[in-house]
Amino acid sequence: MSYKRIGLGGVSDLIATGNAAAGIAASALTNPYTAEVLCRVKQLQAAKAGQVVPPCVTTPPINDPLGVGKFMPAVRGYVYAEQHPWAYAVAVGVVLGVPFLLGYLAGGRR
Repeated sequence: MSYKRIGLGGVSDLIATGNAAAGIAASALTNPYTAEVLCRVKQLQAAKAGQVVPPCVTTPPINDPLGVGKFMPAVRGYVYAEQHPWAYAVAVGVVLGVPFLLGYLAGGRR
């Protein structure tokens, strides 16, 4: 059985990776969207359990180092849809209905 020895290069790479991970963790903890993300998770858990859903404060658009703000509208929409199941049917109706309506209106002009 052969064992790979870790030289100084391996240790320095490990330290560099650890420092990078610590920097990312620090950025995540100090991110302005962290509180809202945790609140949205609590909302999902409450909705799945059939409990009263606590309100969340919506964080205004801010430049954050991790880019969490880019997917927050999708997270808010998903949480809303989980709280209001009829929203899925409306979304399917809109996705299918709008192209059909546009095609009908465009075909009627000929």
